[in-house]
This record gives sequence, C-alpha cells and structure tokens, in this order.
Amino acid sequence: MSRIDRPHISIPTTNRALYPKADPLQRLPEALERRVRGSLRPKRVLVKKSGIISLDIQVEQFHNVQYHIAAGITVTFVLIGAIPVINSGLHLVTCQLSRNSRVTVIQALSGGARVDTHLRFELQGSGAVANYRGVLFGQARSQHALHLIMHHQAPHTSGDILLKGVYTEQSKGVITGLIKIDRRAQDTDSYFGDDVLLFDQGMTASEPMLEIEADNVRASHGSTTGRVNSDQLFYLQSRGLSYQQARYMIIQGFFQPVLANAPEAQQAQLSSFIKAL
Repeated sequence: MSRIDRPHISIPTTNRALYPKADPLQRLPEALERRVRGSLRPKRVLVKKSGIISLDIQVEQFHNVQYHIAAGITVTFVLIGAIPVINSGLHLVTCQLSRNSRVTVIQALSGGARVDTHLRFELQGSGAVANYRGVLFGQARSQHALHLIMHHQAPHTSGDILLKGVYTEQSKGVITGLIKIDRRAQDTDSYFGDDVLLFDQGMTASEPMLEIEADNVRASHGSTTGRVNSDQLFYLQSRGLSYQQARYMIIQGFFQPVLANAPEAQQAQLSSFIKAL
C-alpha cells in the first residue's frame, strides 16, 4: 500500500499516516476516538453549483466529508474558528476536482486542546485548480495537527498551498504536506509553502514531501521555522509600544501575506479573525 493510499487516521494510536515519527502531540479524547471509529466512511456530497461552503469547526468535533466538485464549478470552503481551550476536534475533508473545476480552502484556527485537520485534494480532471490559504495560531497549551495532500491525477492541473503559523506560550503544531503527481499528470504546477513563527516555549514540526512520477512538471516546496527576533521586539518597545503591543504588531504583519492572497470575499473574515487574536 503506497503512502497516498493509507487511511487518514489510525485509531486508537492517533499516529498520522503522513508523519513518519511518533505523533508528538497529546492523544485525542477517548470519546472523540469512539465517535471516529463509528464513522470511518465519509459523507459524500456532490457540488453542482459554484459558491461558498462553510464548515462550523467551532461546534462540530468531527467532520468526515468527501466533496465531489462537478466540472467547471468554483467553490470556496471556509473553516474559521476560535476553539475553546478545553475542546478537541478532528476534521477530514476530501475535495475531488473534475475537469476545469476550482477549489479554494480558507482556514483560520486558534485555540483548542488538540485540533487535527486533514485536507486531501484529488485533482482528477484536466484543468483543475486547488488552492489552500491557512492561518494557525497556538496559545497556552493548544495543539494543532495539519496534514495536506495535493494529489495531481490528470494533466494541466495546478495546486498552491500557503500556510502561516504562530505558536506561543506552550502550544505545539505538527504540519505535513505531500504533493503527489501521477505519471499521466503532465504539465502540472504545484507548490507547498509553510512559515512558522515561535514565541516563548512554542514548538512545531514541519515536513513537506514530494512524490513525482511525471517528467514535465513544476513542483516545489518551502518550509521555514524561526523564533521571533528579540531585537525587533526591543526596537518596537523603544518606540513606545508595550511588549504585548509589539508582539501583536509582529504577528499581524506575519499573517498579512495570507490575507493578501485570500479571495476578496474572505478577506474581511480573515482580517476580523487576525484582529481578534
């Protein structure tokens, strides 16, 4: 069984198929795992109209949905939520793209005891386009796991992933991304990029991967993780800002590229989310 065909989740260990080491995060609650064991088959939804689909990740603790996007349809999925620090969640979302369909996923997440998101894009039709724009903010002891698969199965497809994460205090994040290009998926263009900024004792693990079988493609990834520059904080404080104000300004600026690259219709939502951090 190849890596791309492995199940998204492994119960009860909660080790993730895309993460080659032992999962460094705390386990999901047993009650949530029991619910997952009883719902391994995804709900299947055929999308025949262009528009916006919102998933309420603040209320639902578990999603397992497979969306099949009809030919020529443009859809934006919105997953935005500030999760209470005592809550955990697991969200499995698969997008199957037909010919000339286009999907954009907008995700903004903060808080939560442990919140896992698995997003799988299956570009099955020629001319399909998939984009992901994400903002993750960890605070206190919150823990996030984000696993992305961009699977190009047809020629003339494109994918683009842009993720920004900030982890403060004792929060943790795990990010994995796989770009897979099948042999028949020639003339494909795909990119995975994630940048993480750490404060305090915040920690993260990031692992982008490529599996390319075609020979006429453009595929690359970039991943950076760094701690906030203390000189930058000092400079801002020397200009009259408090430590918290200086930190807030740095975080706001760090998230701006995602805001600028998001569809215009979702920019106001993302801006409100970032301002509320």
